[in-house]
Amino acid sequence: MIEMIDVRTPNEKKRDERNKLICESFLRLSNEMPGCSPHRIFRMIAERVEMTIPGVKNIVVNNGLYQTKKR
Repeated sequence: MIEMIDVRTPNEKKRDERNKLICESFLRLSNEMPGCSPHRIFRMIAERVEMTIPGVKNIVVNNGLYQTKKR
């Protein structure tokens, strides 16, 4: 069996863990509060991870968990 070597830097590992936490939080909160607007959920997560709301939204959208409205 071939063993995979992790070549990510420590900062990349921290970022990946943070992004995973954000995605898991978004899924959990959106299931717990189905009537809550996505923006409010983004705000709650942003406060928890000390990021901006657009930053959290971009992570969630880029991971395919939320689709923005097309104009």
